[in-house]
Amino acid sequence: MPRLLDLSVRQLKKELEARQLLTKGNKSKLQTRLLQSMEARGENSETYEFADMVSKNDNELQALAVFDNETRTAVSMGMTTLLSAIAGVQESLIQNTAQVDDIQQRIADDIVKNSAQLKERVQDSATLLEERIQQNALVMGERAYADLAKWRLNLSVHLKKLEERLLHIEAINGQLSARQEKLERDCQKSHPKVENEIQATDRNVDRHNINVCGNEILDNNLPKVVNTSHLSPPIFDGTMPISIFKLQFEMSVKLYKWNDVEKLAALVLAIKGPATAILQTFANMTDLNYEAVMGELERRYGSEHWRQINNMQLVNRVQKPNETILDYANDIERLSNLVYANSSKDLLETTKIQSFIRGLRDCEIKLAMYSMPKSTFMETLSYAITRKVALDLAGPKLNCNDN
Repeated sequence: MPRLLDLSVRQLKKELEARQLLTKGNKSKLQTRLLQSMEARGENSETYEFADMVSKNDNELQALAVFDNETRTAVSMGMTTLLSAIAGVQESLIQNTAQVDDIQQRIADDIVKNSAQLKERVQDSATLLEERIQQNALVMGERAYADLAKWRLNLSVHLKKLEERLLHIEAINGQLSARQEKLERDCQKSHPKVENEIQATDRNVDRHNINVCGNEILDNNLPKVVNTSHLSPPIFDGTMPISIFKLQFEMSVKLYKWNDVEKLAALVLAIKGPATAILQTFANMTDLNYEAVMGELERRYGSEHWRQINNMQLVNRVQKPNETILDYANDIERLSNLVYANSSKDLLETTKIQSFIRGLRDCEIKLAMYSMPKSTFMETLSYAITRKVALDLAGPKLNCNDN
């Protein structure tokens, strides 16, 4: 009777079908599944006989067994051949691996060698570059030193020239100071004499004019004018504010206690220069009286329109090419007094100083005035005249309005 190990695949499947078990898998899985079933039933696989499962074609089974053995033998021989081929492949792989290792070692050696050479070249290049940098720095240092020496030499020459020019300027300043002191002394000596002569001349002219005016008034059957030769009324020529003149004149009237005729005569004689044009408006001497003359002066010289005209002239006033600084300053002061008659003294002084400096033709004088400002208009004018004299003595000058 066949045993468990002797059963074929077909017999194992039939046995498993009889036991209602799964029949899929190879022979070893089928044997294992059948063995587990027999153990579960308490059957001994060594003594159990599968009589009913033996095939009637024993010859065929034996033939199949023989074929199976031959197949196994052939397979065994094929496996041996395959294993030999695998061994050959492994040996080839080992040889190739050895060659690869050798190539890798060569590459590593080449890398080390090239790295050393490259490092040496880099060091040589760095050394050469450092030497060139040092050489260039030395050359540049020598050039810079030469340029510095040249600059120092030029600076020394310029400084020497500046010192000579400063000495020359100091000498000129000394001469100017001496001349200015001399002029001041001469002015101080001659000023009282000139002033006395001017006052004497004015008194004589006033006496003559008053006498003439008195005679004209007598000729027109007006009351007789008292002798006013001792009077000295203020002068009005249109260059001072009419309000200031009126205040001064009325103070003179109160001081000398003039009557109407004396007031009229004094007012007519006080009008000088361009302001005398208003007297032409009185065709008849009988129409001439103090209120009419003073009213005409206020109308012509005290109006807002006239103040605006004077302001425009002041803003646009500049020193003319052949105009002296003193004449220019007098005109600036005249226009400022006309425009800012009712303003404070500080504002009037500031306006005169700013207008005076703004219109100066000489740039050097203007720069000096801005650099060293003065607090009063007279100080500013004196400083400008001094600078003008110094520049005339020093040499050529440049005007601000020149192209």
